[in-house]
Amino acid sequence: MSTPKAPREVPTPLVFLSATDWDKTAPTADEIGGFTAWSAMYSSRGYTCIEVDLQPPATMPETSAEVMKHFVERQFRSCLPTSS
Repeated sequence: MSTPKAPREVPTPLVFLSATDWDKTAPTADEIGGFTAWSAMYSSRGYTCIEVDLQPPATMPETSAEVMKHFVERQFRSCLPTSS
């Protein structure tokens, strides 16, 4: 969510994706170059920011459609806010 001191609330959320288990050279969220600082900056300006570090499936699916299904069903749904 955006911070309470933000001058406005932007209706479009920002999603910061990383895949540190797949790319060992990628910065983690809290390292320099990670997304925590970016997320805080945008949040203070009214954006809802969501940080997602994609985890590979336990067994790699055979098709790209199955890989996407893994991410949508198991990872994105757990971190995205839902409207009621």
